[in-house]
Amino acid sequence: MTAFVALLVLAGVEASLAVLRENIVESNAALERSLYGESATEAVVSSLPMFGQAALGFMLPFILAMVAIPLESLIQSTRYVGTAIVASLLFVLSNAVRMLRLSIDGVGAMIHALLDVFIAVPLLVGRALGSSKSAGRRSEAPTRVLSDRSGPRAALGPTLDPSLAGGKRGAR
Repeated sequence: MTAFVALLVLAGVEASLAVLRENIVESNAALERSLYGESATEAVVSSLPMFGQAALGFMLPFILAMVAIPLESLIQSTRYVGTAIVASLLFVLSNAVRMLRLSIDGVGAMIHALLDVFIAVPLLVGRALGSSKSAGRRSEAPTRVLSDRSGPRAALGPTLDPSLAGGKRGAR
């Protein structure tokens, strides 16, 4: 309520300044006419501009207040909208970084698989060539698998007969 009273007082001051301005303009015009030696007769002046300026002067503070209220609301809502925009931008940025990380992980896995291929193919070729050379040696030293083990060492799986190790036959 006090804001409305203050606004009403400001509107009254603005209207009185508009009326005073018109009176000052009229008296200034009369002074100039008297200084130039013209007759001091009063020129017919309409008071309509004075009332128009007084009305506009009275309405001007209300118009400015009505513009300031939505402006204040705009400034307050801009904070919320700005926060939402920044949050959305950070969400998009985090997804972009996540996609970049996933693509880098994929490229790394692909490079790792390619290196495995480049390493595994020569190893397989080497084993294939090496197995044909060692086929003749295997026929010289027969091995026998012992599978009748019991006890704690049975979990280790089948083992070679120690009597046949090193190519010795009948060392029992």
